[in-house]
Amino acid sequence: PNLQTRAGDVDISANYRIGYTRVDGPDFVTAGGTPADLFDDSITHSATVRAGTRPYRPFPVGVGVGAGFYQEDVSNLDQRVRDAYVRGDVTVPITPTLAFVAGVGVEDVEVSSRDALRDADGNPVIDTNGRFVTDPAAPRVIAYDASGLIWDVGVVWSPSSRTQLEAHFGHRYDSETFYGSFSWQPNRRSKARPNMVRRAGSSLSSEAATTVGPD
Repeated sequence: PNLQTRAGDVDISANYRIGYTRVDGPDFVTAGGTPADLFDDSITHSATVRAGTRPYRPFPVGVGVGAGFYQEDVSNLDQRVRDAYVRGDVTVPITPTLAFVAGVGVEDVEVSSRDALRDADGNPVIDTNGRFVTDPAAPRVIAYDASGLIWDVGVVWSPSSRTQLEAHFGHRYDSETFYGSFSWQPNRRSKARPNMVRRAGSSLSSEAATTVGPD
């Protein structure tokens, strides 16, 4: 579900998503030719909420506060990915089409799993699908943990109601990150939005999306 409303000069938005993924076919074959179905299924939850004002309504700058939560539970070895954050942001208009934006907040990211069940010889137990059998009594092992301050600064250029270009630089996931996006809506039925992300010490990644819908 999505919520989009206004309370005076404050824009309020919220959404919640739940997803389920399952893979039945084998996705790996051992050197001996035995198929191993390493991934079974996962459940994903995602929720965000934000409240904010636009520049000059009622303040000279736009201000906002938001929070988000994401969790994915994977059946294999009881893996769990959890990400929660809260942040505030400000939009400072420079010209009618150009604005400076900045945000700061805190975030907690954790990736964990449990060990495999062991037999009498200490070897991990594998089921008929080639997956490790999870030991439900084993404590969680943290594979990734990043908690602390997040921030970013950037510019937003909107020469028209159909075109917008953004560029941001900040700190998140324990590294410096540069990301940008370009949005162009040539008509009411279609919209193109390529994105680019680069983190310190990593290669550049990009994606492009085009959507087409009814008038």
